[in-house]
Amino acid sequence: MSVLTYERRALKPLLDELSDMELQYLRALIACLDDQRLASTGDIARMLGKEQRHLSRARSRLIDKGIIASPARGHVMFCVPYLAAYIEQPESRNMVIETARQRGV
Repeated sequence: MSVLTYERRALKPLLDELSDMELQYLRALIACLDDQRLASTGDIARMLGKEQRHLSRARSRLIDKGIIASPARGHVMFCVPYLAAYIEQPESRNMVIETARQRGV
């Protein structure tokens, strides 16, 4: 399976079912990743301008869905291959690709 097929058949549907808060959490997680691909939950909360306890529900749902994991207390990481890179793509690129796919290009 090509990466584009994986994006279309796995990553896009996965993101489509997430709430706005879950998507915001993932975007903040990306911005907070360190060189070991871990993010501090405190840093994520600061980036979103919220207290950690207000983000616990979104974090728990993402963990329950297998999208992220908490390998150490106060840290999270992505579990789905290529998801961080896919989220970082400009929205316009995703729309162009989706339109081309719908047209059978």
